Amino acid sequence: MIFPLESRYICTVNIRDMRYILTFLAVLTLQLSTFAHGEGTTEANATSTNFAGKVVDHRTGEALAGVEVAIHGTSIMTMTDFDGNFSFKNIKYGQYTLEIDYIAYEKDTEQINLSKNSNNSRVFKLAELE
Repeated sequence: MIFPLESRYICTVNIRDMRYILTFLAVLTLQLSTFAHGEGTTEANATSTNFAGKVVDHRTGEALAGVEVAIHGTSIMTMTDFDGNFSFKNIKYGQYTLEIDYIAYEKDTEQINLSKNSNNSRVFKLAELE
């Protein structure tokens, strides 16, 4: 026997509710993927390190926000925050070339050497274009 469905019994979801549901699912997916990749495991920490830096104006010392900082030869890239700070996490030990690029400033390249006992932070000074 087939029963007629009345519209009040059909599940309806409005747009606002759907946004909350999709946001929740996106956050859940990111949390699970971070957990699945084992971020912070001892194996990763045995051969990798973090690197942090700050980008400032060469003349004034003022922090520069929105500067692109990339590791040459890789797809690893980040941007500085409002205080000029940036960081890379779980970078394997080794020697790298950082490319630091900002509008109206000279592009800078700097060598960094990441090892277990190295200082893994530095301040980078960019000069304005003339």
